[in-house]
Amino acid sequence: MALAAANGCARAQMAAAPDTTLKVTSRLVDVTAVVRAKNGDAMRGLTKDDFVLKQDGREQVVQYFSAGEDEALSIAVLVDVSGSLRSSLRAEERATAAFFDVMLHRPQDRAMLVQFDERILQLKALTDDVGQLHAALDEVRSDDATNRHTRLIDAIGAVSEDVLNKSTGRKVIVVLTDGEDEGSRRSWTYAVEQAQRANASVYGVHYSDWLGAIRSGPHSDPGVDPGAALLKKFAEGTGGRVFEVGPALSVEKIYAEIEKDLQTQYVMGYVPPAETKPGAVHKLSVTTKAHGARVLARDSFYAP
Repeated sequence: MALAAANGCARAQMAAAPDTTLKVTSRLVDVTAVVRAKNGDAMRGLTKDDFVLKQDGREQVVQYFSAGEDEALSIAVLVDVSGSLRSSLRAEERATAAFFDVMLHRPQDRAMLVQFDERILQLKALTDDVGQLHAALDEVRSDDATNRHTRLIDAIGAVSEDVLNKSTGRKVIVVLTDGEDEGSRRSWTYAVEQAQRANASVYGVHYSDWLGAIRSGPHSDPGVDPGAALLKKFAEGTGGRVFEVGPALSVEKIYAEIEKDLQTQYVMGYVPPAETKPGAVHKLSVTTKAHGARVLARDSFYAP
């Protein structure tokens, strides 16, 4: 994926391009984690001695550790503008504007805005200017009322590879979508690999219009929403979460939960052992000694 100017305007379109080679300047593998107590509250004040980090089942020495609030933050908000989500756009814009206001209170914190359907358009590159992000939100719209394709997988992969992989500090992708993917040119494996290479957590804000009785076929499970399942795979692979928009959980409340996670993250790093096979995927496991607590962190990484 690569960024190219779209129609000579401020937007940029992410289009298919030959694979690029990851440039590695350090062997340190970064892992971002959120720890939740039994009651669901995020836990603050932990140290590196409260964590156990394993690669391929073997415990590793944590050589770098910090509270997330000490690290710069890059946020990519991806908005699905396909037909099924068109009626929700104005409410999403208001909630996203408030989210930017809350999260971008330090000069080192930045955010970007991308819309996607059949096209993937960068409306605003990473910036700490909240006013520019608000202006970009006013540009969110579906340009083609007949557009039925939704390149969700390509959008996550392109943002991870072309932008977040070149950024430092903590990184998160927030996707507002029904989770349906149609027309992507890359696989889920590719997209999650790029997110993991960037150490970016994927948070899904899921709108479900799925009707199992209508969409189920002879070999499908009527109890499984395919859009939710796809977002869950991204979240589990990258240490994020999925939220279902509904009467009891508005987009505003979901953003508040994401804010809590981002304000209570931990960042740790380790050097993979010498026998780590390059070019392969390796399992990661992060647990905590805090009783009854649960850790959200990515479950694997791709060795360069």
